[in-house]
Order: sequence, then structure tokens, then C-alpha cells
Amino acid sequence: MKSKQLVWLMVMFLGLSVEVLAQQKPSKQQQAELDKAVKETEAEMAKLKDPAYINKMFDEQIKELKAKGHATPELLRELEKARAEMLKMAKGGGAPAPTQPEEPSEPTETVAPAPKSVEQPVPTNFDEVESPYSKVPSSFQFYRESEVTIETFAAFMQKKYGVQLRKQKTVALPTGSKITTFQQFIEDYPVFGAYFKVRHETNGKALFASGDAFDKTRWPELTGKMINENQIFQKLPKESKIAAPIYESLIIVPERLNVATQKLRLAHQIIAGKTRYYLDAYRGDVVRSESLILECLDSHTPTRKEDKKPTITTMQTFHYGPQNIEIHVNNDSAKYILVSHKEPFVSVYDTAKWVVNYPTTQWTDPRLTKEGLADAAFAGKKTIDYYKTQLGRNSFDDQGSMLVLRRAYDEDGNLREGAFWEVEKNRIGFGNYVDKPLVTLEVIGHEFTHGVIRSGVADFISEGESGSLNEAVADMLGIAIKHWGYPATPDWVIAPYVLPNGIRNLKWPKTTFQSRTSLPHPDTYEGKYWQDTNGCIADKKNGNCWVHNNSTVASHWFYLLSEGGKGTNDHNQPYNIEKGIGIQKAAKLVYQTLFSLTPYTNFERFAEATVKTAEQMFGKCATETHRVKHAWYAVGVFDDAPARCMDLTFDWTYDPEPNKAIRFYVKGDSIVSVVRTEDGWVKTYSERNSAFMHVVSKDEEGVKNLTIPKNWAGTIYNKMEEIEPVMDQMNEEALEKAKAELRNPATPPERKAELKEVIPQVEKYLAEGRKAANETKKNLKELSDGTHLTTEKAFWGGRKGKREFDKENIKGSYLYQGKYLAKRYVLKGGISWDSTTEIPLRFSDLGLFVPLNTGQLRMGVDHFMRGFPLKMFGGVSVRNIKETIPANFNALFSSSPVFN
Repeated sequence: MKSKQLVWLMVMFLGLSVEVLAQQKPSKQQQAELDKAVKETEAEMAKLKDPAYINKMFDEQIKELKAKGHATPELLRELEKARAEMLKMAKGGGAPAPTQPEEPSEPTETVAPAPKSVEQPVPTNFDEVESPYSKVPSSFQFYRESEVTIETFAAFMQKKYGVQLRKQKTVALPTGSKITTFQQFIEDYPVFGAYFKVRHETNGKALFASGDAFDKTRWPELTGKMINENQIFQKLPKESKIAAPIYESLIIVPERLNVATQKLRLAHQIIAGKTRYYLDAYRGDVVRSESLILECLDSHTPTRKEDKKPTITTMQTFHYGPQNIEIHVNNDSAKYILVSHKEPFVSVYDTAKWVVNYPTTQWTDPRLTKEGLADAAFAGKKTIDYYKTQLGRNSFDDQGSMLVLRRAYDEDGNLREGAFWEVEKNRIGFGNYVDKPLVTLEVIGHEFTHGVIRSGVADFISEGESGSLNEAVADMLGIAIKHWGYPATPDWVIAPYVLPNGIRNLKWPKTTFQSRTSLPHPDTYEGKYWQDTNGCIADKKNGNCWVHNNSTVASHWFYLLSEGGKGTNDHNQPYNIEKGIGIQKAAKLVYQTLFSLTPYTNFERFAEATVKTAEQMFGKCATETHRVKHAWYAVGVFDDAPARCMDLTFDWTYDPEPNKAIRFYVKGDSIVSVVRTEDGWVKTYSERNSAFMHVVSKDEEGVKNLTIPKNWAGTIYNKMEEIEPVMDQMNEEALEKAKAELRNPATPPERKAELKEVIPQVEKYLAEGRKAANETKKNLKELSDGTHLTTEKAFWGGRKGKREFDKENIKGSYLYQGKYLAKRYVLKGGISWDSTTEIPLRFSDLGLFVPLNTGQLRMGVDHFMRGFPLKMFGGVSVRNIKETIPANFNALFSSSPVFN
């Protein structure tokens, strides 16, 4: 949005707010006219409560219609319905007006609960964050008044956003809540990577939803003659035809991860060799492909003979010296060298021709050490035990499946380089790296974590930022396994025994080098050595858009969260995390966060998800939650240092009348605003997760109460959308009947003359009414859309835009009230404001609580202001900030007439 538009919206907001502040007293003549109008209105309202008057009014109207020949049966029925409704309301059958108790003698006494709105429709969700891929938001929260449950979520998404979702599975979290996964379908075809995760209570009430779903503008055209299964094999690339292809299914896919401007396509899903191909169902060209690193040789699963006793033997490992390794000795295929006894089972084997028989004298065979087989058994068992005892997960699939590790060779019999997770075989393959077996604890833990992620947990796509997160999380949990399983060397390096400095270093990322560029790894998002992935097309040359290279930004966040740290990042932002939360606590946080993530997750969404998980695990204002945010700021994913949680009391004033201030009281997510006017008091209060705000006023006529939706513009818009079609249909039917009557030869001449005169007038009236309604709806829609949250990245078009804005417009900084670091922004047009990020509020928080404010702005003003505004336009300012609230806050936050 352009700055001029934002400034106009802020001026509108301030103008309305100043009206509340000023409360100008009318002149004597104006007051007399106002009093007369009020009395006349009260007299008319009193008549409408009299049943005799209501019946008389309707009878006279019906009589007049009959006299003019306009009383059609349909119109008479509608009038009788209206009569019945008014009589019902007159007798007290309608919604009762809320009553208000007298002010208690002591403000801390028990007060009446807030009145409930019984007539207004309950809004369902708020804080919608726009998706970079679709018109369907990528996340939103549900108001506490919402009635959406996990059973009705799919219907809610269909009605509100026009997408079809199907429930897949539900996972219970240690925090007590649950997460249910939904996948999008288009005409019964699943959509690749399009999942929504819904966090909900154990009773099914939906709390928060996030994910990706594609709106209709992106859907493929499912028309034409499809290529059948047999023909599609002929369309595979030449290099894929060395192995017999396996046909899977039809699926709708985007061409690549950057799907913002692409149409989706229906494709055949085929496995050929080590790759899964997606071939256009109508044309046969390759839409996309993904590596699976499949093993050509058949795998073999050993039998589990529980009647045999385990053997515990000391074996010499390559990296960790002598270790006690528990194995199960049986006479199964000699291909299997080591098989653990306890579930989940771990088996290690070599696909080369040499074999190891099972007499115990063979456990000293030097090849077990040299080839890393003993290390694989040790690391595999430590990894699977860590997940089971520390994270509560029973093997990679949480079903207790055996973990298989194999020393892997290519089709020519050459030992493979590196280590990897074989997606389709669900096993770890390993070889050498710089002539040393790559089977250290953190490496095996890394590959096992890939298996966890691909077992329906997050299913990150291995491209771009999502792919970097895939690698980063694997490094995080791999290092956590090393610290737990081999505390003798608690370093933060991946494979330090293989390379002198390791492959990647979570503590000092820039000390290790990217294999494709020979440059150091980055430690700051979009900082030095970061590889830009915008518009990147994944291939082998760029490492699927730099998935390993950029991963160290997120894994460095994990280090800082665990251990703490002090420094300045590549954006010249100083940070100081005095103490970390500990590596194992951080690992549990990351693991639990995975369940709320979806394949297209980027760094920003991952960071926000970890904050939400921290709030669930530790509390919104817990030290651990603050450090999660601070560490993301340290690595540049969050642009502003997080504000401390604090209770707040402050005044919002306008210089021409500084004594007429709106006082705000803030406690957590609960906010109260109070203003004293010429006639009395006005108080508003609400909570962030409530759909409604409550207004309490007190003057010489007594106490009044009003409950209104925060997004009242959206509520009215939705009501118009609901009523308009019905009214249009009724009007069209009545008009058509009038025209039919005009065409009827039996209609008297005088009636035809009347109809000829009336019909054009009615048509003109209806046309003008539609035009006015459309204009009203347009304005309401604009106001309603203003309540939708916009991400900073989307608003600024990337962080570079925001940094350039700061560089151009910040003209100084100082300590506001001697405490809060404030920056002064001065735009070219002379508009200026001072704002701070050290107070945990934003501009829109004020907008939600000024009575009848039409500028409930969530469409970028928060980002534009760059923090909480302290001074604006030379007249509006925040004063008397105190980090305390009064003892009677509960009384203030209620429907009782307590105002100070």
C-alpha cells in the first residue's frame, strides 16, 4: 500500500478518535432542537410498543393497498409476517436489552459479567496472515466465541474460502492440545503440499489454523484427453529408464516451490530409479521432480527371535572408541551384521559381497570398525533411544518400525559418498566422506530426523527456504542427540571427526564452507553469504536452491536459544541473549513445533510457529518464550528486538485539549480504555481473542451498555451479502408480476395507465438502490479488509524495502520518558511520528478500543509505523506511561460502571 493511503487512513482514525476526546458541547439553539427531536423520537418509539397501535397501523396500510388494487397475496403475506414480528417484540419476545448493575461500593467486589450479544452473528476468525501463494490466508486464529470445531473446519473452509479439505490424522501434543491435518483436494485429486494444520482443544474446539491451500484462480483446467498409465511411461526422461518405473497416482502439483504466479497442473506421479517424477496428465512433459535416493538392491528385514538372549559386547568404533553395543545373535541372512535386541530394533548391514558370520569371535573383525558399521550400530541405537525417551516418539514413524542402516554402494559397486535418508525404503544409507565413514551421532541423528519429518510430520519440500529448514531441523536434533548420547564432546559441529572444522558449525557458521560456492555459511537471514532463493529453479547445480547453505541461519538460532550469546548480526543489529534455555528444552520445542508446520513453510512462518509453541509450552510471558523471539531477532528473521511482557497504564492525548485524554489499561491480552466527556464517562474493554468489544457509558440519564463486533464493517457487509439476493428476488418477482398484469388484455385501462407510470419509477428506484448498495458494500469491504493482518515481508516486498525505508526516513533517536528507545520518522511530505518497539503494543491495538472507530486498521499501518506510536502529527501523543495497572483492574474490565 502507498504511504499516502496509509497516512489518509491514520488521519481518518485520528479524526474519529479526536471527536471522542473533544465531545464539543452544542449551542443553546442546537440543544433545544436536539431535545425536541429526541422527545418526538421517544414518542414514536413508545407507540411502536403498543399492540393496538401496531394493529391499527398495519390494518390501515392493508386497506389502502386494497383500495388501490396493489394488495397481491404475496405482499399481504409479507405484511402479516411483519405484523407478527412487531407484536412479538412489543410483548417482549425479542432480544432483551442488557441491564446494568449499579456501581459496587468497593471496586474490587464481584461485578456482573459482560453482556452477551444475542442478535449479532459471531465472527469466526481473526489475524489472517496473507499467503504468498494464494488468496487463502496462510494462518489465522479463531475467536473464543467461534463455534468452529475440528469436525466443522472443512465445511468452514469450503464456505469462507471455497476450498475442499479432507481430514487426514490427529496428533496429541504434550501441552494438552491436539493438531489435526487436512489436505486440499480439487475434484477428488489431492494437491501436492497443500495442507492445513489445526490446533484445537481436546473437545475439538478450533484455536489456530495454518498452512497452504490454493484458491480457484490457481486451479488447473481439468479438461481434455488424459494420457493413460501405459503411455505416460514413454514420456519419462531418458536417464530415468534404467529402472522399471512404478506408477503411483494422479496428483495436482505446482511446477516449483515459488508458486506465486503459476497455475497448478494435474500430473501422473511415477517413481523411476531414485527420482519421483510428476508428468503433465495431458501433455506428458515433466512438471517437477524430486530425489528419493532409492536403493537399487532389494532390502531384507531380519526376523525377530525373542527366544534368543541378547549379546552385549564391547566393540571398537571408528569415532567413539570402545563402546558397549547390544546385539541380537540369530541365523538370519548374513547380510545383516548387527541387530539390536530391544524395540525399536536397529539393524546394520553391508551390501558388499563380504559377510560376517555370527559367532561372537567375529565381533572383533577390524572391518566393523574401519567401515563404520560398529559406529552405525552405536549411533543408530542412541538416536532411536533419544527419540523414544526424550521426545516420546517410537521410531521414525512413531509405530515402532525397525531402523535400518546400510553401508551403501552405487550401481557400479562404488561406495557412496555421504549419508542420506532413503525416502521410499525408510532407511539410512551411509558411506565415506574424505575416506572416513560418515556415521557420527549427529549425522545419523540428522538423517533419522529427515525420516521423522517425512513421516507425515512436516513433510518439508526439499527446495528453497522449506528445504533449508528441513536441513536445519535435522542438524538441530542431530546435535541434541550428540549432546545426550555422547556428552564427553558436547560441541556444536556436524562431523568434526571427518573434517577438521566439520561440515557445518551451529555456533560459528562462518567457520565452515559451502560446497558449491566455497563461501562460508551464513549466520544472518538475508545477510552476508546468504543465497537468495527468490525465483530460484531447483536443480543439482544450486543444491535445490541452496538448502544446505542457508540452513545455518536457523540452526544458529537453535544454538543461541540453547546457549545464549552476544554480538551484532550482518544487519548491524546488536543482540544480547544472556542465557539460553538449554539444548534439550530447545530440542523439545523444535520437535513439537514440527507438528504445526506444512511443506511450504518458510523461515518467517517457522519462526512464528516456534513462538506459538513456546507460548503453549512455557507461557506467553515466560523467559523461554522471550528468548525464542530474541534469538530469531539475533539471526535477522525478526527485524525488531522483542518487547518485554508488561502491564501498562498510559494516556493518549491530543494537544489542543491535553486534559481530555483516553486512558488505557493493558494486562496481557486484555485492554480497557476510559475517557471522561462533558456529559459523563465512556469505557470500552475487550480481549485480543474476543470477537466483540464492550462499551459502557454513564451520564445523567444512567448507565448504558453496548456490545459490538470489532469488525463491525465486515459484519454489516456479510449481512448485506446474505439479505441482498433475497430482496432482489422478491423485487424482481413483484416487478415481473406488475409487467404481466400490464400485458394482460383483461387489465382495466386505468390500471394499465397506473402501471405504465409506476413500473419505470420502480425500475429506476431499484437500479439506484443497487448502485447505492454496491457502493456501500465496496466501502464496507475496504474497511473490513483493513482488519486482515499483513506480514511485514509482504507489506514491504521483502526486508530490504523496510530497511531502505528506515534508512531514508529515520532522523534521530532518543529515550522517551528517559526509558523507551524511540525513533523519529520524518517523511518527505512533512508527516512525522515517533515510535518504539520496546512496548508490546501496536497502532492497531489502540484502534480496536476507541468506540465506533472505523479505522480498525490491520492492513499495514502497524508495519508502516515501525512500532508503537508515541507521537504523531505534532498533536497526538502517548503520555504518563507506567508499567503497572490499578488494583481494581478486574472491575474496570467488566460491565460494571467502574471508570477509575
